Amino acid sequence: MPAAQLAAHVAGCAAVVSALAHETAWRGVPRAGIGMGGRDLCTGVARRVCEAVARVGPDVPVKYVMLGWVDDDVYPEADAASVLARVERGVVTALKACFPPWMDTATAARYLVEEVGAKDPFVEWVVVRTGVGRDGRVGAYVVGERRGLFAGGVHGDATTGWTTTRANVAHFVGELVARDGVWAEWRGRMPLVCDAK
Repeated sequence: MPAAQLAAHVAGCAAVVSALAHETAWRGVPRAGIGMGGRDLCTGVARRVCEAVARVGPDVPVKYVMLGWVDDDVYPEADAASVLARVERGVVTALKACFPPWMDTATAARYLVEEVGAKDPFVEWVVVRTGVGRDGRVGAYVVGERRGLFAGGVHGDATTGWTTTRANVAHFVGELVARDGVWAEWRGRMPLVCDAK
């Protein structure tokens, strides 16, 4: 889609939600991560949408919500200094090399953190991270900022699991878009949504 056409689509929007995902079946994983088409699907869309919003130049920043995965967070320097964080980062780097779709969502998150940032005049963002998705109805869920692949759940304890009902993710995204207080709490952050046990 040409940039001008995309800008016309986002003009007048208060929010844009990106729920893009790559195929997760094994047939979608190339040998040694080579030859994967669409490596920058999520990153490219995040960049194009943010540029289109900037082209429109809204008076009030547009809310951009992107769905990510549990370890798409960008570690602050303090976390990155710990031994466990370095081990985790090594494991995650190896996984991302083997599974390019994972790298794409992480790169899209990094684009929002580092290039759009917290003070963009036209775009505010939240990356909603989820555990393993499953079908089901809206139920009890917990939202928090768990850091680290091996922490387990939102708070690093047994109060949540690694699964997230898709309906709970949709509910939380709706809350972000519709409720200014919820948006203000999570703007510029990467909350993790997990079903409560």
